[in-house]
Amino acid sequence: MPKLIITHPEIEKLQPSAEAIQELERFLSHNLEDDLSARWRQEVAWREALRQYDAQPRQKVRNVPVENAPNIEIPVGMLGVDIFYSISLQTVFNTAPLVSVALSPGRGEFIEHKKAVEDFLNWSVRQEMDIRNAAEHAFMDVVQLGTGALFTPWITDRKKTKVHKIISSHPQVMPWPIEDVVLPAGSFQAVQNMPRLWLRSYLTEWDLEFNRKTFGWKTEFATPASAVGWVRTKREALGNTHHNRTGEIYEVFDCYVDYDIDNDGFEEELLVTFDRHSQKILKLRYNPYDRKPIELMSYQKRAFLGYGMGMMEKLGPFQQEISDIHNYRNLNMLLANTRLWKVKRGAGIPENMKIYPGKQITMQNPEDLQGEQMGEIYNSAPQAEMLSLSMAKELVGINEMTSARPSGILSSRTPATTAQLGFAQQNSRFVAPFDSMRFGLANSIKQGAFRYQEQIKSGKQDVMDHINNVLGKRGQLVIDMLKREDFDESVIIELTATSERTSSGARLQSLLQISQIMLQYWEKIAQLGAVATNSQTPAPMREIALKISKAAGELVERIARQMDTIRDPKAFIIEFGQELDQAAQIQDQSTMNELGFLTNALDELDQQNPQGALQPTS
Repeated sequence: MPKLIITHPEIEKLQPSAEAIQELERFLSHNLEDDLSARWRQEVAWREALRQYDAQPRQKVRNVPVENAPNIEIPVGMLGVDIFYSISLQTVFNTAPLVSVALSPGRGEFIEHKKAVEDFLNWSVRQEMDIRNAAEHAFMDVVQLGTGALFTPWITDRKKTKVHKIISSHPQVMPWPIEDVVLPAGSFQAVQNMPRLWLRSYLTEWDLEFNRKTFGWKTEFATPASAVGWVRTKREALGNTHHNRTGEIYEVFDCYVDYDIDNDGFEEELLVTFDRHSQKILKLRYNPYDRKPIELMSYQKRAFLGYGMGMMEKLGPFQQEISDIHNYRNLNMLLANTRLWKVKRGAGIPENMKIYPGKQITMQNPEDLQGEQMGEIYNSAPQAEMLSLSMAKELVGINEMTSARPSGILSSRTPATTAQLGFAQQNSRFVAPFDSMRFGLANSIKQGAFRYQEQIKSGKQDVMDHINNVLGKRGQLVIDMLKREDFDESVIIELTATSERTSSGARLQSLLQISQIMLQYWEKIAQLGAVATNSQTPAPMREIALKISKAAGELVERIARQMDTIRDPKAFIIEFGQELDQAAQIQDQSTMNELGFLTNALDELDQQNPQGALQPTS
């Protein structure tokens, strides 16, 4: 089994003074503790969300209002989370191709490069980047806890038996537990604009020794941690995987920070590996990536805050209420069918006597032993429970997620236009959270393209050979595109899936509709081209044909942009003006060739009849 090693490239060595390193250590230690303490209440909310999702009662035993009372946690949150989580994964990965690449306006000359980049990325996300595994974990954090994180480093697959062997090197998208992504206190801006960002890892002493030998970490001052984070502890306990570790554990942070290390007045982008408990730097280098290799996604954005709100936090109060009502109803059922026995003094019936079916009791008077009902049947409890459940479903849209049609809007005889409006309203309910996950996953794939770009710019021939091995001759088109400084501005990388919950049949119908429009458009353009290139066509008519073709192209492009299945509509538009100029050039060249041929023929006749055979005769 190959070992996956996160390999941060280090192109230029950073050699600060000892005083500068000590000052940086104080800066990091102070800010790390501030950032962790600032989100303490957020971690409390995460632990509570994890508990409620697993439907674990807050208290192991419930002794109110009676001892050993019913103590059941109704998994209302799990119902909503699982539905939206499954729909999100299905929508993203049931669409082919997974990745779509489009060109920015004004870059039509790179159409073949664009196709090659798209083919390579679609191969990479399925064979190298492990995007499905990353999405399965990160999407669950998004829906459940409110925020998810994806980390895209350059990794090396290494295997050693008798001979050391590197199998491959490539980018990989990794899910990162949100409790191990520490944002600056009070930050809400985009990740790339944050002054610092922490990624936490828990390493063993053998991990530290490996990094010391391989990457030159200074591990002599590393101090073991007493335990892992309490959110991580909650995850392990609920997953029945919590265990006592036999070795020491170290809490290590990778900090992507903007800091003026050389006191020249300009902040450098640094990547610092920092041990929290010793407050010492294990490794210091420039940020090896052009961008911070982390992408965040959120379910419900909180205004001006870094972490989002999850579905479990939304449903938490309703789950507590429904669980209480359900337990009260079970207790009421128990008490309503249980009797309290009244015994006449002196009847001779012992206090510890047990009553069961078939029990014989000898009494002087049957009225010496009488039963009293311990509770009345509370008929409205089921209705109260269903009402709370209905409100919870309405809050997060469970009915819309599971229903084939928005029943509150549509009936069995709804007109088509009203039905389309209803479906649009139904889909728009989930646009914000799904778009956040969609863009986060697409940006992580783009980060993978940036990792390739960084390797190619540094002259790694093995990486270029790898691309050529995948695509053959077309691999050079990908390499040429990645070498461009404006690669990020030249191409738009996004997921093919959209926020619209449409079936494959609906997408096929949409493609058939746009194909009919395109066929009619191309037919008319061909007719206009024949008119415009005809030498007998007057100049005003040629100008009118040019204007009509331009207007038709604009209209068809706007129609195509409304179709989510068409990501590059300009690829289907005929630039009639350019085609007309080319036709005119061809026609002018043909005319010149004919004139040249006629001139040569006249010259030959003159040579054959030097006496003036071509002169008129009397």
